[in-house]
Amino acid sequence: MGWLSAPSPIALRRLGPAALAFGAVIGVSLLTVMPLPDTVARTGLYEVVGGRSLSIAPAATVIEVAKLFGLGCVFLCGVFAARGERTPARLVNACIVLTALWAAWSMILFVSAGSQGRLGAPFLSPNTAATLLGAGVILTLGRLLAWRDARGPSADRRWELTWLGGALLLLSVALVLTQSRAGLGVAVLCALGLAACWPASSGGVRPRKRWFLAGAAAIALLVVAEAARGLLLRLPGLGEAAADRKDIFAVYWTAFLDAPLFGGGLGTATYVTKLGLTPANYGSLWNVQSAHNWALQWIAEGGLAAALPMAAAIGLLIHGAFRGLDTRSAPVLLPLLFVNVMVLTHGLTDFALQIPAFAMYWSFLLGLQIAIGGARTERLARPDASGCGETGQ
Repeated sequence: MGWLSAPSPIALRRLGPAALAFGAVIGVSLLTVMPLPDTVARTGLYEVVGGRSLSIAPAATVIEVAKLFGLGCVFLCGVFAARGERTPARLVNACIVLTALWAAWSMILFVSAGSQGRLGAPFLSPNTAATLLGAGVILTLGRLLAWRDARGPSADRRWELTWLGGALLLLSVALVLTQSRAGLGVAVLCALGLAACWPASSGGVRPRKRWFLAGAAAIALLVVAEAARGLLLRLPGLGEAAADRKDIFAVYWTAFLDAPLFGGGLGTATYVTKLGLTPANYGSLWNVQSAHNWALQWIAEGGLAAALPMAAAIGLLIHGAFRGLDTRSAPVLLPLLFVNVMVLTHGLTDFALQIPAFAMYWSFLLGLQIAIGGARTERLARPDASGCGETGQ
């Protein structure tokens, strides 16, 4: 509550369009739980479902609305927490440390269980863990790229390089141990994209340090390669995994076509799976509780009436953050933008965004990048603006 009692780093009116779109999602969702005078006539997949509300499970929809309110509060915490010149970088560092500690805990559990199967955690599946670890890898790589341009006492710089390098190695090994093919692939592409888009350095690394960094990178590569043996064994199973996703997507696409405007109601993915079970797809759907695709799940649950405003809200927020990108804000903001790419791209084949804890994590990061980008945009709008950001490294 202390954050909310202090001035926001940006004018909250800039969040108006996204807030209106988010409010539309809430309004439509509440409309679907309102009782109607007569029983709703449903067709197709929903034909066997009775009830007098547009949602096939009003209680589940109300719970989802409460979750959305909670995510909105977490987003605002991210906005209000990013006050000050160096605070955003410190918050990103804190996220890296917490993710690395979580990865270390997961690896301890993995090793104590005999290093069999895939790395996950008691609260996350291996694929969801891959999304979280991939985001951590991208954030850590961004801080390492910013390190070469940072200024400060040599002892502080050596310590920063040490803990960031250790965190990157730990997160990379944990990511590989999840054996998530899509998660690792998207993370690698995002890391390459981040390095390619990074602003040119005016300084550079001394030749003597280049040899040290090259040696450390070679050792890290060998460690990651050793951990990747299990992942390589899973590559031949890509066809089977694609067939499973095809069965899942077919059921949720049918659900959308049967209720295109309002869907089955937020929070009804489990019911959709049960309604779509057949002897032919039982092997793919028997334990599935989501569409494994955030876009498909939104149109199946909320219909176009809720999915389009939600897409608009997320798009407006990311666009607002992107507008604030410049060479001064890039050390913190650019990795956060690539985290968005990681989350949304891997979310097209998995369900990390359906996990409340991970959704809260991403909501906080969205608020953080909105604060960084919005503050820079506001300064440019002032008559005496110099055009320089104030986001520190």
